[in-house]
Amino acid sequence: MERPLMHNTGVYQPEDYYEEPPPPPPPRPVQGVQEHEIDAEEERAVHISLWVCSPHFAPESIDVAVAFPLDIQHMYDIVLDSVDGMGQNWLTHTMVTTPQISEDYVSVILAPPWVLMSGRYIVLIDARGVDQNLGAVYWEGPVTRRRVLRALDGRPADDWEVYAFGALVPLGHDEAVDPIQAGVLQVRHRGEPAEWASEADLRLVDPARWNPRAPHPEVQRGRFIEFQAEEDRFLHAVDRNAARTPIQIACNELQRDSTTTWLRAPTDRPRHLCHFGQCVHTIVAVVSEIRHPTARYNAVIMDLRGVGLWPQWVAIEGNMMNPGEYVDGLHIPYPEGYSVVVLGGRKADDGIHLHVRDGELLEEEDSDSSDDPMDDEEDNSDGEDALPNSSDLSPGSPPRGPGPFGPPPPVPVHYDRSRSPRRREHCGLAQNKILELYEHLPPATHNIAEELIELPHRPDDIATTFRVWPSDWLGFDTGSLDLKEVTKTALHGLPHWSQLLQARGNGDKLTAHLYVDGSHYEKPGKRALVLP
Repeated sequence: MERPLMHNTGVYQPEDYYEEPPPPPPPRPVQGVQEHEIDAEEERAVHISLWVCSPHFAPESIDVAVAFPLDIQHMYDIVLDSVDGMGQNWLTHTMVTTPQISEDYVSVILAPPWVLMSGRYIVLIDARGVDQNLGAVYWEGPVTRRRVLRALDGRPADDWEVYAFGALVPLGHDEAVDPIQAGVLQVRHRGEPAEWASEADLRLVDPARWNPRAPHPEVQRGRFIEFQAEEDRFLHAVDRNAARTPIQIACNELQRDSTTTWLRAPTDRPRHLCHFGQCVHTIVAVVSEIRHPTARYNAVIMDLRGVGLWPQWVAIEGNMMNPGEYVDGLHIPYPEGYSVVVLGGRKADDGIHLHVRDGELLEEEDSDSSDDPMDDEEDNSDGEDALPNSSDLSPGSPPRGPGPFGPPPPVPVHYDRSRSPRRREHCGLAQNKILELYEHLPPATHNIAEELIELPHRPDDIATTFRVWPSDWLGFDTGSLDLKEVTKTALHGLPHWSQLLQARGNGDKLTAHLYVDGSHYEKPGKRALVLP
């Protein structure tokens, strides 16, 4: 070890010299082809396909090879592992549709678990027979022909009929049936029979019933942007070559003044958003400058798909939002054992409000109350940009302390209600009593027969209705009206109202029908109504 290191001046000479590069190694001897004989009892993989949909989400297709016989729970596990909840951790319940929509593949609905105990249903409306789309929707109450046709985009035709849940006879105009979970409704032209596929259970044991090459239902071509105002909304097909600006498009379609209107798009758009077969790229809030000045208000996008509703925006004065008051205004029924939580924003010091930014996206979802986020660590998010800094990319020391570590927990928005099983306050009693009022209250009801008809009158015009009418209206001549010839001919043959009074017997009662014409307002597609 005491001798210094010295350089060896010797040279190692290889045994063989080549003027050219060395030759390649000799090829390996060809081995015989090994044939594998499939045993009669050996499981064989069969290629199948699944079509998965969920309300307000873009559908997805799955191609997989499985062994038969196929267990339905194994098929559900394949769906959950493949679609990953469509980007949401609360889409965890799977249901096959009843009946199926095709003989070649299985159609599955992905749903939140609370839908089974909420009194709400998910049904699949198949309107491809009338050149419409196919989509899953949340449903409450009985299924009627009128309600199904109203759920479709566009104006339904008079010859459209609705077949419910495998029935061979369409629903009558006044008929109502109870909904079923994952049930299928078909819309057909009058006279065309419904075409129902077999149940999914028959295909789990027979691989010959599958055809993975069969096409699946596709969404409508193109991307759409939803412009959403307080009283109306519409879908606009994205056209990169269009010369109009977004404010011009919104104001022209909604008949607004561009000088008193401002737009706000979310900084982080909702993912996988789809409205009945139309993929929505993003939602743009159309806000009135008169009602919500930009100097004082911020527009926040609320993704309500976690509670079964379509996303919407809300105008917040300043940057402080009370999520509890907002959720109360939605009148969302709470399933037993669940509570609504809000994801996003930054919790304020009072524990009630959230710091929000203009264009921020907040998500609401029904969460299992057994995993109460109030028992976790308080929110300490600063709401800064999610992109990492250069210092964040370097390895650092592991975190110390008892934890927990990671993102802040979501914020419950109704922990101060009697529905919440736990509270932070301690009243000093030996046992806490829970008062559950919802068990003694009837469910919320809505009268679907009430309609809002917009009239193009001013308040002064309506006030004239309550004034004393002159007596000359008794002798009004309908011939002076600007009517079509066929209408004038029909009016000419009608008796005068005075003749009807003279012809009435002593015991007969007169019935008057009021004709309300709403066809002047063509944009929302209002119809004329006859009210007895």
